[in-house]
Amino acid sequence: MTESLAKISRRLPEECSVFNRRRVTESIVMPFRMLRNHGDSAVACIEKDWLRRDGLLVNGEVPEGREVYTDRLGKGVYLVRAVDGDVPELEECEVIRRLVAEAVVARDDRGAAPLAD
Repeated sequence: MTESLAKISRRLPEECSVFNRRRVTESIVMPFRMLRNHGDSAVACIEKDWLRRDGLLVNGEVPEGREVYTDRLGKGVYLVRAVDGDVPELEECEVIRRLVAEAVVARDDRGAAPLAD
């Protein structure tokens, strides 16, 4: 059974902003998924509700040939992006830019020296 967002949010570190708490709790709500073998690859599921919110479903199903691009960001950390043709650089990805900006702001809030130009 999934814990309520309020309970999870109360356990997050105090330094998490309201925005961070909401993003973290939204990601926690998705149940764990198992990696499954698929030939020379492995597959993991993404909630259809999330795909629906992003406009990636047609009549409730993933259209044939829908392309996604995966990046390995670190040990056990992967980014999956729906693409139409060209794959933008990671630096152009809105989520990556936001995470970097939040890290810079958090660093400044703790009194650390600002990052060099």
